[in-house]
Amino acid sequence: MFGEADYYGASLNIARQLGLPRAPFSKSGWRHGWMHYPAKFVSQLTVWGKQESQYLLTQKEDADFLKSHNIQAKAVGMPFIYADAIDESLRKPNTLLVMPPHTLPYIPAIGNEEDYLLEIERIRHDFDSVVFCIHHSCFERGIWPDLLKKYGYPMIIGASAHQSNALVRLQKLFSSFEYVTSNILGSHIPYAAFCKAKVSFFGTFCDLTQLNYDKDPQAQANPELWDYIIENSKEAPVKKAMPFMFCEHPKEAGLHTAWAEHELGFANKKPAHEIAELLGWNNAVYQLNQADQYRRILKGKAMENLLSSLITLPDDIKDDQFAIYGAGKIGAMILRMLSNFGLKPACFFDKNYASLQELNGVNVCDPQSISTSSVSHILVASFVHQKEISDNILQMRDDIKVWSVD
Repeated sequence: MFGEADYYGASLNIARQLGLPRAPFSKSGWRHGWMHYPAKFVSQLTVWGKQESQYLLTQKEDADFLKSHNIQAKAVGMPFIYADAIDESLRKPNTLLVMPPHTLPYIPAIGNEEDYLLEIERIRHDFDSVVFCIHHSCFERGIWPDLLKKYGYPMIIGASAHQSNALVRLQKLFSSFEYVTSNILGSHIPYAAFCKAKVSFFGTFCDLTQLNYDKDPQAQANPELWDYIIENSKEAPVKKAMPFMFCEHPKEAGLHTAWAEHELGFANKKPAHEIAELLGWNNAVYQLNQADQYRRILKGKAMENLLSSLITLPDDIKDDQFAIYGAGKIGAMILRMLSNFGLKPACFFDKNYASLQELNGVNVCDPQSISTSSVSHILVASFVHQKEISDNILQMRDDIKVWSVD
């Protein structure tokens, strides 16, 4: 149920502006990636070919391109401009944020990370503070941390699509440094400039030809598109498009706020209520259908967790050694599943034991009798109150092994 409109907390930012506690389901794709070159392929703008009912895009030309292919589209600017978190009071003079090339889980390291770091090292003492911002996948794979520790550079982890506060955090981050530099093309360039940092390309330029995309599913599925993207990532076309970004020293960089506003589609920015309408938040039928689908997904996951819990029961456990806490629908479901394993609990424990008495031939007992019971294992048949029940069981008998269905 997680779509591109939700990436980096984009939909949540709109929900907050409308006073909503959470973002409803979104039926439109909302393109995040920045392009300094024109659209040539539909999959360039449609989340790698996934067909949504409508796409919210940065520029009118992009929307017109999709419309020419009979796909609904609207120019609203990039999600980044809706974070509304730029804070000039955070900016520290004479500080530099370095944004090096990053990999992804399926893209190996380039191998020249230290070469770029040494280029930064030569200008390091021209600033009061130099900080590296590295991608979370690089951090998780250990590509940069040891190297930065070796040279004594502080490190900040960049944004992840699944972080609900990512765009807000990025605006705060770019608001905190006077200078931002990089040696590779990416959305961080207009993002930082939009936040009024002085942005530059510095050092040996790194284009996408230096990365190995053999295991990248997007690249393998769209080879012509990828060739087009790689070609436009090279230094010559990038320098032609934005020569003012290339500097001999990051301190030569200037403010390019107007350029960034254009690149991010700021002129196309819409009120939050209009974005909500475009995302389908006011479509009651759509929201109900999605909610029903979401409940089915949760139910399926709950069943998977339940089966996993049953599988962890010891192989040599005997019927008289374990019980089930909860004689409701979940308890009855567990009982049926256990029968497939040839297992039958000694009893159920349930606070409604007086009215239930038994469930499918198994006695339902007072939970207070757990303290004197001979069972050594109890499986908690509750998704909502499992912690509370588990804690109560262990207060009565701390020697009992408690399973839950989470």
